[in-house]
Amino acid sequence: MMPKTNRHSDWEKRQQGVTLLLVAIIMFVVLAMAALAIDVSTLYVAHSEAQRAADAAAIAAARAFVFAGATSDVATGTLQSAAVTLANQQIAAALQANKIAGQAAQLAPATAPATNPNFDYATKPRNPQITVKVQQTGLPTFFARIWRSGIISVSATATAEAFNPSGSSANPPVSAKCVKPFIVPNQDPDPAHAACTAGPCFIDPTTNDIKNPGAYSAGGVVGEQITFDEACDSGFPCTPTATGPNNLEFVPAILTTPASMPCPSCGGGGADFENNIACCNPTGMACNSATQVALGGTAPTADATNHKNEVKNGLRCLIHRQPGSGQDVLDTSSLPGFTGLPYHVQAGSNNALIPKINSGDVVMTSDSIITLLIYDGASITSPAVNIIGYMQVFVQQENGPGSFNGVILNIAGCGNTAGTNPIVGGGISPIPVRLIHQ
Repeated sequence: MMPKTNRHSDWEKRQQGVTLLLVAIIMFVVLAMAALAIDVSTLYVAHSEAQRAADAAAIAAARAFVFAGATSDVATGTLQSAAVTLANQQIAAALQANKIAGQAAQLAPATAPATNPNFDYATKPRNPQITVKVQQTGLPTFFARIWRSGIISVSATATAEAFNPSGSSANPPVSAKCVKPFIVPNQDPDPAHAACTAGPCFIDPTTNDIKNPGAYSAGGVVGEQITFDEACDSGFPCTPTATGPNNLEFVPAILTTPASMPCPSCGGGGADFENNIACCNPTGMACNSATQVALGGTAPTADATNHKNEVKNGLRCLIHRQPGSGQDVLDTSSLPGFTGLPYHVQAGSNNALIPKINSGDVVMTSDSIITLLIYDGASITSPAVNIIGYMQVFVQQENGPGSFNGVILNIAGCGNTAGTNPIVGGGISPIPVRLIHQ
């Protein structure tokens, strides 16, 4: 008689082998999915870092065009060439500072006929656009290398624009913050510059464009040195003028003052007018023909001497002249590779960034760079004027009550559009810098 077989036991033994196989397959799938998730996360983070590096490089390059005064030019000559050199330096610094997967970002190879970085200022010198493409190759992966060969890499592209609305009827106006309460007439004090109807001017009243664009050495306004003096101490009517080849009168302005303003340690304790000089008023001053700005009038000019002292005290605080003479310096000698432009700023011993930087270091920002308002230049008979543009000035020194020396860095007209929703950007600059494409 044949012995009985235990079919159930045999079946269980066979199932044990299948279970081990299923467990091995499932473990492989789970590990592969985990590895793939890690690889995807790595690539995602790396791409975000690449985009951040591209954005930073493009913005830094566009700011270089503003700093060089290139948007206040119409020719593709000295200012633009200097701006390109400076922009390349800023791009290199931005790529070094922004890491992708722990390594400094790199410029992607140029693809003919395009260059990288690409500087588009020939077609729109007022609004140059800079495109930067970055990449990082050889990114670390885990299991992804099983399914593909070659080098894993990421790349990103960003385009930034420096926007000067001068002479434009198609673009919106701009709005600058931290504007200082100085209003200057539309009268260029240099008699050698091309004249408008009544004499040399900063902004052509017909076209709303810069009347004398470009570098001062080439007949333009960028680099023009001016002594600014307070006018209209006795109220209205008043007519601030260009009183000499290098002198220009300004009128005190009453700006809308918020409850609190960012101030240096020496600021914020004076009258509104002094505080608006020493501190940063975050209220945007829209640039278009409809903007009205109240002037001094009786209240702030009742004591002309005290009012001029507010100019002195506010400027000394603003440019960090207190204590001593530790303000930043505008060095008009050329950087290596430049032909005198753009000017560069050396940090003074009282610069707010010290000890993070050293006195004498070249910096791209300075509290000595201020924005003034340009009005239409007519005689002022009431406490309101039409603002037609901005003037960006480096304050070299204050000369005592009611006077200071400055160098023009940029001029920005309001354009022909008096619309709403002005462009805001670029910090305190009247020439915003913005990302327009990623």
